[in-house]
Amino acid sequence: MKFICLTLLLVSGITDSRSAEAVGRPPVITVDGFDRSGGLHLQCESEGWYPEPDLEWMDSEGVSLSSETPETHRNSVSNRFSVKHTITVYESNKKIHCRVKLRHHMLETLIISSNNMFISWRTSVILILVIVVLVVIAGILIAAFVHKNRAQDTTE
Repeated sequence: MKFICLTLLLVSGITDSRSAEAVGRPPVITVDGFDRSGGLHLQCESEGWYPEPDLEWMDSEGVSLSSETPETHRNSVSNRFSVKHTITVYESNKKIHCRVKLRHHMLETLIISSNNMFISWRTSVILILVIVVLVVIAGILIAAFVHKNRAQDTTE
């Protein structure tokens, strides 16, 4: 499996010193595997933010992608937020961005999905199916051969 992750930190403007803000950790993208239709599950998470940040997925053109399972948790001790969102990608050779924003702060991570990520999965499934079919055919032939030999032995 081949993928590339890049992280970018952008801070602009001046933060009001009277408001307590905490910029969290850079987002981390993990590959959670494939679904039955060949989609690649990606998860992005970041922690340590205050107040609650916005997390969004975007494609290479900057178009927002909808998250399938957005989660936000607040640590009762530190009073900081963790965010985690997942998406499923069906196209290869695409740049997918995970961006966490809080007012004037933005952290972004990029993953580039390659054809190899999708082809290797499909190749494995096809190979396994071919092997299963061959084993079933071999089992049927062996059973037929054994049945035929038993029938000949009983007639003699």
